[in-house]
Amino acid sequence: MYTLVLVIGLSFGVNGVTSQKIPDYKSYDECQSAVPKAKRGESVTIIGYCIPQPADKTKT
Repeated sequence: MYTLVLVIGLSFGVNGVTSQKIPDYKSYDECQSAVPKAKRGESVTIIGYCIPQPADKTKT
């Protein structure tokens, strides 16, 4: 499982990011595809981090 963490500039602060529910993705590619793409010339920088989750009890 991977967790997608987005850092959208620094305008929202820590509380704005952590208060949102973070979805889990089954694969790294699935997580990467969910990262929003910043438009050209957009001043807001969007950075996506896909963090692998600790292995569950049921391993694939």
